[in-house]
Amino acid sequence: MNFDFPEFNISYSLIPFTRNQDLIKVQEFNKKIKFAVSVVDGWNNPDKIKGNESGRKIASFVADNFPNQFLKTDISNLQERSEKAAKFIDKKVLKLYPAHVSCVGAFLFNFDNKNIIVTVGSIFVYVWNGAVWEKPKEIGDYLLDLKNYPSNVSRFFGRGDLKKQNPNLYMAKPDTVVLSPKCSIFIATDGIEELISKEELNNYTNKIGLNTSEKLIKFLTGLIQSRKNLQNDDVSIFLKT
Repeated sequence: MNFDFPEFNISYSLIPFTRNQDLIKVQEFNKKIKFAVSVVDGWNNPDKIKGNESGRKIASFVADNFPNQFLKTDISNLQERSEKAAKFIDKKVLKLYPAHVSCVGAFLFNFDNKNIIVTVGSIFVYVWNGAVWEKPKEIGDYLLDLKNYPSNVSRFFGRGDLKKQNPNLYMAKPDTVVLSPKCSIFIATDGIEELISKEELNNYTNKIGLNTSEKLIKFLTGLIQSRKNLQNDDVSIFLKT
């Protein structure tokens, strides 16, 4: 499913696999804050909670509530604001699902004079430098080896079962980056890594261009769908040009 907002120069696509727990939400605000975007990847442990509904519900809850919580948190330091908002939302998530349910996400806030991105967990975020996509240095890598840990990431909302065991490792601590209001931004959930390499993404972006977000998103969606035999997870892609 493709969605386009030409008034904001943004497009996105949702390509479910079997669990359909990814969610992208665009919220309009006002002239100062034009819009906020939530790209959220939900999850629940199927061995503990049947079905996929709890993962979808927690993704929807975080997508709906994190942007407003961040914007109304009255702290000038953006990293401290992000941390306070994430802590507040994490407590709400843990009340809804004390264990075995979680989500990771990236949140884009588009202001007149800047873009702010807040991430919690393993979401691909790239900024176009004119030639290639680059990951902002402010966004860390929190992957874990599943051979040694019960989770493939250390940062997420929810999953109190792990946070009780090791609160110094598992947390909902965010990263925050401030960018130019005119920069192009690409965000994707982690299911993309088995389907499109970063080199391919760079090549196709240079070939198709970033005049509009719709054209590149439509092409990448078709490419992902043509590789369905390689897909093992939900994939969601977002582009602001």
